[in-house]
Amino acid sequence: MVDIEKYLLSVEMPIQYMGNEVNSIHKKEFKANMCLFFPDIYEVGMSNLGIRILYDILNKVDGFSLERGFSPLEDMEALMREKKIPMFSLESKTPLKEFDVVGFSLSYEMSYTNVLNALDLAGIPIRSEDRGEEYPLIMAGGTCTVNPVPMSRFIDYFVIGDGEDVMPEIARIFVDNPDKTNVGKLELIRGLDGVYIPKLDKDKRIKKAIVHNLDST
Repeated sequence: MVDIEKYLLSVEMPIQYMGNEVNSIHKKEFKANMCLFFPDIYEVGMSNLGIRILYDILNKVDGFSLERGFSPLEDMEALMREKKIPMFSLESKTPLKEFDVVGFSLSYEMSYTNVLNALDLAGIPIRSEDRGEEYPLIMAGGTCTVNPVPMSRFIDYFVIGDGEDVMPEIARIFVDNPDKTNVGKLELIRGLDGVYIPKLDKDKRIKKAIVHNLDST
């Protein structure tokens, strides 16, 4: 856990780093966990409906914990680099590199460099080929993943299309297989609708995940 309370009075808009909003979820027991990171500041990320939907449905998966993360403002980032504070989740202030999965929501191309900056702040190697088993799986979803190629060097797996059905399915697989290696987990989710794994599916045609019944999701 990262202790940031002593720094909050020295940065702009400190409330965005506290994570104690009404309806925020704080789980203490789980078999697999993930930080869903929006690569922009809190007020931009929390206006994204997809973040709110996934936060709700993934935390309903038994044994799975989903926390949120957002890019810091410039003053907070400068402080984090000066004090060597790693990028952390909003709810528990857990460093990103301690999660099983870190997922990025890609809503616009201008956020791509923010993804790389967040990984750098977290002390996680930017390129997937440089990450070993001591690091989390890095995934990405959102509208920009219809063309995953620009980010394929940095992302371990993409979820292309609607995430409301396939993301809980992935979460259940990770809960049931906590002792699998990262490569083993990728093999387990390979073939699910919308899942594209650059190192395994380089020339494979991927079927976009689609929610067919909006009344049941």
